Amino acid sequence: MWKKPILQGGRANRPVARAEHSASKSSANEVIIFGGWTLSGAPSNELWVFNYVDLEWRRIMDFSGAPAAPRYRHTSEMIGSRLFILGGSDNPEDVADGSSHLDLHEMNLATLTWSHPEIKGINPFPRSGHGSVVIGAKSIAIFGGKRSAEVNSPHLWNDISFVFIIYCLISLYSFTYLLRHPYNLTTCMLTLSSIFCLRMSHAPARLRRFISTTP
Repeated sequence: MWKKPILQGGRANRPVARAEHSASKSSANEVIIFGGWTLSGAPSNELWVFNYVDLEWRRIMDFSGAPAAPRYRHTSEMIGSRLFILGGSDNPEDVADGSSHLDLHEMNLATLTWSHPEIKGINPFPRSGHGSVVIGAKSIAIFGGKRSAEVNSPHLWNDISFVFIIYCLISLYSFTYLLRHPYNLTTCMLTLSSIFCLRMSHAPARLRRFISTTP
C-alpha cells in the first residue's frame, strides 16, 4: 500500500522539487540523489542524502575537489563507497552534444572528495537519457540514450558500453549496433548474467536482454 511519509526537518532542509535526477542506494538506510532539472528552470549539481529510516534529508556541502557540473537525464551508480555520475545534459533542449564536461565523475563518499577520472579507450559520451547498471564489483554497463535534439539514428544510441573501474583507472569497451533500434529514456536491470533494458520513450515499450560475460 502506498502512503506519503511525514518527513523530519523543515522545507529548508529538503531538496527543492526536481525531475530527471539520479538516485542510488549509498548505505544500508540511505539513498543519495544528484542533479536534476529544478523549478528554477536550470539543472542542479546538489548532492542530497535521504535516510529512509529516520525520514530525514541532509545535503552534502563540505567536500573537496571541483564538483560535477549541473545536469539532468544522467545516471549514477555506487561501487563500494564511490558514487559515479555518468553523462547527462545541461540545457533545456536536452542536447548532450552541446554540453561540456558531462561525462564521468566520481564522488568518494568515504573522503567526500570529487574527482574526474580520465576514460581510457572509446568514450561513450556525450549522451543523455541512457540507462546504466552495476555489474559485479568493478564494472558499469551503459545502454542507449541520445546525443542531440534529433529523434532518429544516428542521434540515438543503441550500443552497450562497459566501464571497468579498477582502483583509480577507468577503461571502457564499447559494443555498438547490438540492437535494431536505438533507445532513448532507457532503464536497465541486472539478473545473474543478463542485462535487461526497457525502452520507455516510444510505444510500444520494448524489453531487450543482453547476455553479459563481464566480470
